[in-house]
Amino acid sequence: MKSLFHIANKINKMLTEYELGNLQELRKNIHSLSRVPSKYVFDQRGVKKDWGAHFGGRAELQFNIGFENNSFRYGVAFSLRPSRDHPNLNALIEKINLFNEYINEFGTEFYDLSMWHYDIERDGSRSEDFQPTIIKSEWCKTNAFIFLGEKQNRERVDFKRVCEVLDRLLPLYLHIEIASKNGNTSTPYFVFEPGCRTKLSFTKASYKKDQQIDVRL
Repeated sequence: MKSLFHIANKINKMLTEYELGNLQELRKNIHSLSRVPSKYVFDQRGVKKDWGAHFGGRAELQFNIGFENNSFRYGVAFSLRPSRDHPNLNALIEKINLFNEYINEFGTEFYDLSMWHYDIERDGSRSEDFQPTIIKSEWCKTNAFIFLGEKQNRERVDFKRVCEVLDRLLPLYLHIEIASKNGNTSTPYFVFEPGCRTKLSFTKASYKKDQQIDVRL
């Protein structure tokens, strides 16, 4: 069984043939950094046992890889888990609004990919896979994880397909990071407020005379 470190190294080598291979140079220019942060998209400092994100991606739309049971996932993600260096999530919420702006206009480009999200606060419960769409406010809770991408069998990884999908997501990343850096944010789809309200989970609906069905809201 290949480790995620082995997979990340293989992806890094192959990405030198793709525009995404210049990600760290692009980040240097966008954020006016004094030097290129890393040689690689997936630096060893950003790759853990079961998941990895591009180096510097903690406060960005991150290029993300990881294992999910017998699958290997790859794509982009928002991680809404606060950390010591990034305790305030509002900057990520602004970027989620920019994600929604891009998906509204160009979402059909990702027709063959999937989205899903985790609610870490609810025992890590995972949604079903669904077609790419705008990110809804109710998904954006503290510690949530929202993903756009694809999965393969972790034992038979098609690295060419992985690189092609990741490279296709670069324009989305650039739209978000450049607009956010320049302050070109549009009217937000929502504003993040911590906490949630308890709502009904079930109700009943009538569809024939004297007949009702249970509805999961």
